[in-house]
Amino acid sequence: MVYMEVSVASGTFTLWGQLKFSEGAAEGNTRVIEARLLEGNMDAFNASWRLTPVEGGARTEVDFKIYVDPDMPLPSSVFSRENEKAAGKTLRALRTRVIEASKRS
Repeated sequence: MVYMEVSVASGTFTLWGQLKFSEGAAEGNTRVIEARLLEGNMDAFNASWRLTPVEGGARTEVDFKIYVDPDMPLPSSVFSRENEKAAGKTLRALRTRVIEASKRS
């Protein structure tokens, strides 16, 4: 279980949710992680990550999908742009964390 909170529309609104993460069935050597909304101020939230080792395991290809229905009176383009920015920031932060962890071990 993970609590998520994010500001949208330049900080005008805050979306929050209690999410349940689980590992889905593997598809060959691809691992699938899924998140779904248990409780929150959104009508719907689903996300999935497909993690596939490439280059002999030296790298990982990440396919990330997210669906959010925020139940707010704003055009969907506002949320789409913010989701795209946030996804990029999240992956860059994850990459940095993985590199730092590998240097410590």
